Amino acid sequence: RMTSEFKGFIQSSNTTKFAQGSQATIVVKVPSDKLDATLERLRKMAIEVRNDQVTGQDVTAEFADLGARIKNLEAAEVQLRIILEKSTKTEDVLAIYRELTSIRGQIEQAKGRSQFLVTSAAMSTVTISLIPDVIAQPITAPGWRPEGVFKNAVEALVGILQGLGTLMIWLV
Repeated sequence: RMTSEFKGFIQSSNTTKFAQGSQATIVVKVPSDKLDATLERLRKMAIEVRNDQVTGQDVTAEFADLGARIKNLEAAEVQLRIILEKSTKTEDVLAIYRELTSIRGQIEQAKGRSQFLVTSAAMSTVTISLIPDVIAQPITAPGWRPEGVFKNAVEALVGILQGLGTLMIWLV
């Protein structure tokens, strides 16, 4: 509910059950400007915060490099199109077309990465590990499983009935 309220979304969630209890991990994405409010609300909801870590990654250099790379690739594409228009040999046309296709693929890949960086920078990732409080853990005797006890009881009953049947056969 909180993630939706902050215009974010749940990226993944995982619940693991152990003999001693269970643990859940939730990864949410929230707008970067809502990160502090999200963390503050999460801290208030917790009974105990065992680990709290905030890290960041500067992608400014990579973003600038991608911009320059896209510009160079687009310039190369324009030059290849000019050469293609002037080409008369079939072999040359095919070679230039292959090179144009390769450059167009590189341009699309770089633009996709650039868009990913823009989108990623707009969202913050919050990983939350939830471990229920001892009071919230179910009360069970260690190693006791009712279905196992029932199975053992049925096996013992069958053994007793077999023994009685064997005794009756011997007596007759």
